[in-house]
Amino acid sequence: MSLRTIAIILILAGLVIGAVSVLADVIGIGSGDSINGDDFGTRQIIGLIVGVVVLAVGVVIYLRERRSEVPT
Repeated sequence: MSLRTIAIILILAGLVIGAVSVLADVIGIGSGDSINGDDFGTRQIIGLIVGVVVLAVGVVIYLRERRSEVPT
């Protein structure tokens, strides 16, 4: 599997993890855990952060791979 493929998989995984975390209450998998009385829980925040980190790693890998393919 090429680095570009791995990068795209990481980008998509990060998007899915982030989206599921943000929409957990809407799609019915939220735990009801809340911070300061609102409906966005600690697990959702952790999931969103993990999703953003995975997405960022994928983007960095993709851009580095793309840069290495550009002829000079």
